[in-house]
Amino acid sequence: MKQYVYKLSLKEQRSPVTSTTEDAQFYLIFNSLELMKKLPLFIKRFGFSNELLKLFIKLTLKKNAFYFLVYRDTIVNDGLISFNFCRHYQIGKHDCVIGPVNTDPNYQGKGFATLGLLYCIERLKLASIYEHLFIDTKENNLAMQKVIKRCGFGEHIEEFERDNNYY
Repeated sequence: MKQYVYKLSLKEQRSPVTSTTEDAQFYLIFNSLELMKKLPLFIKRFGFSNELLKLFIKLTLKKNAFYFLVYRDTIVNDGLISFNFCRHYQIGKHDCVIGPVNTDPNYQGKGFATLGLLYCIERLKLASIYEHLFIDTKENNLAMQKVIKRCGFGEHIEEFERDNNYY
């Protein structure tokens, strides 16, 4: 299946995020200690699964960050951020990649994916050390393509074939 790759410059000026859901709280965590502070939310989201263990390890290695949006004590949207590395396409030394991005099925179509991604973009811009942000999605994931465009990425810049068994 084809994946579409999108690129956004983090040096361009953007408007501040305005939330249509005032009760939503955004978090961006860079290490496993921060994850532990929110452990009940993560257990509610992931259970005691291999997925939670993998996330803990990725944050411990400090090559990734994780963002999540909480609404009514539930993680409704989340995404992994990889720094300086992508196994599917080439990125620069000061670039990062978001993905996978997930939205709780009970909250899809309510703007949480857009809100979470917009908050993430703004926080990465504030760090001022990253130049570009990349994100990719399956060619048939029209909902995510709309989210990506709403967040300022524009048209995809590249395509590649991804194994259907990959997330």
